[in-house]
Amino acid sequence: MDASIEEAGGELVINFHEDLGDVRIIVTSSTGEVIYNEKVQTSTMPSLVIPFNEQGQGMLQITDGFNNVYGEF
Repeated sequence: MDASIEEAGGELVINFHEDLGDVRIIVTSSTGEVIYNEKVQTSTMPSLVIPFNEQGQGMLQITDGFNNVYGEF
């Protein structure tokens, strides 16, 4: 999987290159405010676009309940 911020469109784009089953996507701001928190099925949703109007730093967390992946931006 990979994730990037498309600054021109103000979007966070997450691509799943294989079926990971159900995963939870959590995006928080630098102050800890939850901006996005949804469960997605990667077999039917190979990519996810999250409108992202926040400026500054934050954190992306992707979890299946057992494994966690974090990314800072």
